[in-house]
Amino acid sequence: VENLLRNYLIQFFITQLGTNWWISTSDDKMKQKTRERKDNEKVFSKHIDNQAYLIDFGDLGRLIYSQSSGYNEKKDIIEQLELIENFDQLQELREKLKPNYSKYFLTTFKAKDFQQKWQELEKIRHKVAHNNLFVQSDFDEASKLTTELNSIIEAAISDIDLNKIDLTDTDK
Repeated sequence: VENLLRNYLIQFFITQLGTNWWISTSDDKMKQKTRERKDNEKVFSKHIDNQAYLIDFGDLGRLIYSQSSGYNEKKDIIEQLELIENFDQLQELREKLKPNYSKYFLTTFKAKDFQQKWQELEKIRHKVAHNNLFVQSDFDEASKLTTELNSIIEAAISDIDLNKIDLTDTDK
């Protein structure tokens, strides 16, 4: 489910924001993690942009339900506020500041309780990843949540129009 979401996010944001989607969608903390972890993988990292694979499980979910593409840091918002000359521009900025959950994922994720399911699975996943005690009900709940989340993500993947990708020669 984790890598399915990574795959979806890459495809979705490339169609919406272009190949530099990571720069405008991740916050400074996520970018720092990817810089620290970049050298952990020596073969592929020289040839591909693998930043979406270097962030944590929780960070992936936050790209859906709490990040706001383009304006993740105070400095970015302040910079935009300084450019505002009228009420219409303020309204435009207000729309841009909406979190991705409302801006892009209202029907595909938010309406299906993605955040609650993702966060619940994250708690169980942490038990496993950190070798904590794990009971049958945890396993059953993780299986149920994984099935539900896979279904949500697969439906969202089927909605992506890959024909919308318009790459520049440099991006290609």
